[in-house]
Amino acid sequence: MWDGDEHRPGEWPGRTGGRTVMTSTVTVTRGLATRDGVTLPVVCVLLASLALALASGAEPVVVPATTWPVLVAMVVAVVALVAAIRALGGGWSDLRRLLTLLTVMVAAYPGVWALAVIVTGQAPNSTAAWATGVLAGIAHLPVVGAFSVVPLISVRYLGPGTGRSVLAAVFVLGAAAAATFVVFFDDFDPLRASALVPSAFGERVGMALNLCYLATVVLGPGMALLATWRSAADVAAARRLAMVAGSSLAGTLLVMVCGAVGGASILGAVVLLVGMYAALAVVVTGCVRSLATQLVGPAQTATSPMPGMLSMPPAERAAQDPSTAGPESTSAKSAPNDGPGRAPVATGAATTAGGLEVLTRRENEVMQLLADGLSNAGIAARLVLSERTVDAHLRSVFVKLELPQGPEHNRRVQAVNAFRAGATAAPADAPWTRASA
Repeated sequence: MWDGDEHRPGEWPGRTGGRTVMTSTVTVTRGLATRDGVTLPVVCVLLASLALALASGAEPVVVPATTWPVLVAMVVAVVALVAAIRALGGGWSDLRRLLTLLTVMVAAYPGVWALAVIVTGQAPNSTAAWATGVLAGIAHLPVVGAFSVVPLISVRYLGPGTGRSVLAAVFVLGAAAAATFVVFFDDFDPLRASALVPSAFGERVGMALNLCYLATVVLGPGMALLATWRSAADVAAARRLAMVAGSSLAGTLLVMVCGAVGGASILGAVVLLVGMYAALAVVVTGCVRSLATQLVGPAQTATSPMPGMLSMPPAERAAQDPSTAGPESTSAKSAPNDGPGRAPVATGAATTAGGLEVLTRRENEVMQLLADGLSNAGIAARLVLSERTVDAHLRSVFVKLELPQGPEHNRRVQAVNAFRAGATAAPADAPWTRASA
């Protein structure tokens, strides 16, 4: 929240540029306003927010959130977030809803401040002025929380190191910061509103909670770097986690630099808000790319089937890519296992590059995502299943491949190696028949 003196509209250079922003935004968003359940509500909130920001120009109070540089940055960030949501492709329903809600809040932020300015000008020191002032004062909290929540969710979907408890702690801390602001804070100048419960001690507690919540922005890059280090043995997961770490670290540093450079003036607040929008676009885009990008390399060879091909019947899959066709199955029976740790030897069982026909279609899909570096939580989110269901599919895969059990064996690694090899039979020294650390 900006705490400063009142400014006349003419005192901010380029204030009238907001009309150009509004006109350009209508043109830009015309192609985005589709009825897909994502962009339509976002565009409606975006246009309403810009309209309120322009309407607040007639009021004697000007706040940084309604200046045209911030409005331009907001529009660019919203377009980037919508593009990121669309890049997710199929699945990811929970993450898609979260990012859609975040995009709506990002678009609404200038409008909330503009509404508070308008209400304060029309009815100063009223209940409505207090309510809109409080709403404006806490409107930044969800945006700040995204700098930690989005990377933490991505880390949870890709590797070890992040449980629900860390995410819950961020949400609880944000809710506590918002609650104390609503109850105790009365520094709503220039919006001219008084605290609900005046208390100097309450203000200090609220300030401490707010600072702790702001400090959570370092959780995202910190946990991503830790998870990348812990997943070094899994090339696919490590590469994806490195994307999360890089984007979240870049976004956090950008916000910190803008805050340090801007200072406490109105110009400094504008610089900080512009940097916040740019950094948020970097963080979300990087995290989404880490989940949606198809890796080619050690994690997925050029002969591996394209995404979705494992869901096709073998004949259709072979028609689209002859390299995935294998010999016809002549028997469904498996030969006896010749030694400990051997994968089952299926007599004449058909195989595909990157897939095992001894597995069901869903099991192949689960294994494809596991080989691509996703954790059980990530596979569940991608396929819109429960984690318990994913775990059941993996246990079934382990049984069908007759992978050895025990603390000295990593059956997940063995199953991935078998899946990448694309065979249901292997010599005794095959990679997935050896113990993995």
